[in-house]
Amino acid sequence: MSILDMDHAIRDARVYIKQNLPLFPVNGNGGIIRDMDDGANDGSTTFTVTCNGLGTAWISGGVPVNSVECSVAPPCTMCAANLITVDPANPADPGSKAMDTDTIGMAGGCLTRTFTCTGSDPINGGASMVTDPATATVVATCNAAGTAWESNGAPVTDVSCNIPCKRCSAANVAISQSFFGMTPTTGATIDRTGPCATWNLVCTGPSLQIWESFGRSLVCMAALIIAALLFFFLPYLSDSCFATTATSTTQPCRTCAANLIVVTMNGQGAKAMDGDVIDRTTGACATRKFTCLGAVADAPNIEVNAGQGIIQDGDDGATDGSTTFTVTCNTAGTAWVNTGITITQVECAIG
Repeated sequence: MSILDMDHAIRDARVYIKQNLPLFPVNGNGGIIRDMDDGANDGSTTFTVTCNGLGTAWISGGVPVNSVECSVAPPCTMCAANLITVDPANPADPGSKAMDTDTIGMAGGCLTRTFTCTGSDPINGGASMVTDPATATVVATCNAAGTAWESNGAPVTDVSCNIPCKRCSAANVAISQSFFGMTPTTGATIDRTGPCATWNLVCTGPSLQIWESFGRSLVCMAALIIAALLFFFLPYLSDSCFATTATSTTQPCRTCAANLIVVTMNGQGAKAMDGDVIDRTTGACATRKFTCLGAVADAPNIEVNAGQGIIQDGDDGATDGSTTFTVTCNTAGTAWVNTGITITQVECAIG
């Protein structure tokens, strides 16, 4: 091939690769030169080598180059990072924190992105909500067109990391006054530095050092609050010192246990529930939202009470591959209900 022919071949190759996300494997994949390595995302990848001083080798950065190859990267390896917004910690929300890890990987020849949120019962939120006692993980995969990150066929555009048990406030507890001048007093702030928020409450009174009962000195003991439960623990004080259990403002309808509903995977097409989030803080009573995700063509659905009811994609007015079902804790705190019906079993399924 003449020099002129080589020039034509190079120009032809560049025209071709400008349409197909080019890259240069160098020295048998010992190095890869990608589009944008020259600062311009223009569909043209250029790699320049220089003849060494002896005229015996082509080099780049002092390293001999003995082979180059022009190839086209699959679109599913080219999803941009900014297609997903990773929410930062919100200083105004004590339960909000920065995402612990955001890791790029490969699976099936396509880019993946794994987000982990760690803490005490963390929630990793995005297209779905993932909960876990220690680490909540969301894995998003670059789609075939290289235009979106997806999880179970649904686009993931936003993720956030949250620790709900850091959100309790002083308003969750009513502190009662006791007798004979004793007053329960608290520290200035709730401690949110541990796995969950804690609050030390101390019972104090006048001249504690000389209070006596049957000749023994009396000391009011400190108590620790975790979440919204509060008790004052005191030794028996005869008639000289009294303390009462503080009255919690937590309503029974905020206390329904998660195990009142069994999440199964028994039927044909059954899969893991994509989201299972309990909200005990927003409304008057606790709510629980289940999410089942899949491709629109797969018709993700949620079976309720062993088939007595089936929630379909589209029942919420949008056929988008996301099926949700929300239940509410009843007034006694003994059952999760929807439209007055007690719900004891749910299952996510495809098809």
